[in-house]
Amino acid sequence: MVITSCTNVIKDKNNSSSNLQTTTCLDSEEPECTSAVDCTERLMINNTSALEVFRNQSFTQVHCSVIHAVIVIHGRDRNPNDYFSYIMDAASASGHTNDTLVISPYFREQTDSRNDSDLYWDRTAGSASQYDWAMGGQSYAPTAVSAYAVIDKIIYTIGSSNAFPNLKSIVVVGHSAGGQLVQRYALSGNYNNQGLSESVTYVSANPSSYAYLNEQRPLTGSTTSFAIPDSTSCTSYNNWGYGLENPNSYVGIVSSSQLITQYLSRTVTYLLGDADILTDGMDITCYANYQGANRFERGVAYFNFINYFFPENIHTKLIVPGVGHSGASMINSTQGISVIFPN
Repeated sequence: MVITSCTNVIKDKNNSSSNLQTTTCLDSEEPECTSAVDCTERLMINNTSALEVFRNQSFTQVHCSVIHAVIVIHGRDRNPNDYFSYIMDAASASGHTNDTLVISPYFREQTDSRNDSDLYWDRTAGSASQYDWAMGGQSYAPTAVSAYAVIDKIIYTIGSSNAFPNLKSIVVVGHSAGGQLVQRYALSGNYNNQGLSESVTYVSANPSSYAYLNEQRPLTGSTTSFAIPDSTSCTSYNNWGYGLENPNSYVGIVSSSQLITQYLSRTVTYLLGDADILTDGMDITCYANYQGANRFERGVAYFNFINYFFPENIHTKLIVPGVGHSGASMINSTQGISVIFPN
């Protein structure tokens, strides 16, 4: 461990002004923590509830070297330790081990072991929009907190903290159900970026489904033609988070038009494995089936939908050749590394 002094921009509470100060920083030739076994702490979300996160740097000591942060979201297997390792491998491969803060939050469900203060979600408690963490649903206990409010808290904690005075950019990335969370969070979360100056970008990899911005869906077998489907047997297909109707309490704070405007202005990458064409573990509800036959088809169709109806967007699609439904392979692909570590 090397203790150094360096000149840093120290932010005030509102991030409205800054001063140049010389601060003692905790810098190292190696990350403070590289093994997922030892890299956890519980981040207080409110006065009584916490969320366990895997991270490679302490949230309280000053790290001058950190200029980039990656928040990575696990899938339905709820294996944040694995996703932490995937990002650490990608950081090493891209030469960004020492300048990147990696955070992998753990969205526990009712069957997972936990402490009394740990937030957990119960997807069997009611509608997906209200109780599924991937859709920004509220935790079941010990308090009701939207999963998107948790991401807000993480972003604000690191973005406004003097622990990372040289932080310039934040990437929120997720695969599978984590990709669902990221796509919907890019649309509805962290409204107006909470006044933070850091650049925040979003990478959604191989999600099962997307939140559409109007009632149109791809025609069966097509990724380029769209129409309002005959929804006689699936009347709620456009409800949140497959569409924007009947949003949950977090999403409904602002209007649909405001959400769309925000989404189109955000830097979003749809990272798609072209071999992700199997249906194992895929969302096969009628709401999701209107979006395509498999994850790859759904991703291509959604990107075409955005470009067709909302050409003013700044979104990007990247295809990872030969890769199926693998978080490790997607994150550590050439395409994945290019958007997770853009500099």
